[in-house]
Amino acid sequence: MSVLNETVKVFNDIFGWIILFIIIGSGMRNLNYMDFLIKGGALLQDFRIVVYEVWAIIQSWVGLLAIILLCDATLKEHEAILALVSKLELSTDLASAEHDELETFVDVVERNGPKFRAANFFSIDKSILLSFLNTIVTFFLIIIQYKSP
Repeated sequence: MSVLNETVKVFNDIFGWIILFIIIGSGMRNLNYMDFLIKGGALLQDFRIVVYEVWAIIQSWVGLLAIILLCDATLKEHEAILALVSKLELSTDLASAEHDELETFVDVVERNGPKFRAANFFSIDKSILLSFLNTIVTFFLIIIQYKSP
């Protein structure tokens, strides 16, 4: 568990800022293109450019989904390990010294759980997907309200 915790810290140090910029870039690209569509620019553009933009948005979403779902799968695996260790603690009939050691082990597993973070701004788990979509929809509604005639 300590190795997993250290590995996640190294992952956060290396990829935390990259993940943050991917999330920000994906959001900006989505909003920019939705703004362009709302203002009628797609009618003036070549079909190939529209397809390219849609393809770029899909690629950014697929990459973002892959990162978030892989981080979430690691978190779920830690929860499964923790549940198994807790179940082991409850099901065994050990002497008090051995039971204390098992309790200590459970505490170590709980404290050393992976915490994926995007540049220490927010945690990366499945809930970030809904937050991201909420932000996109909110700004999209603002774009619609300020649509120039």
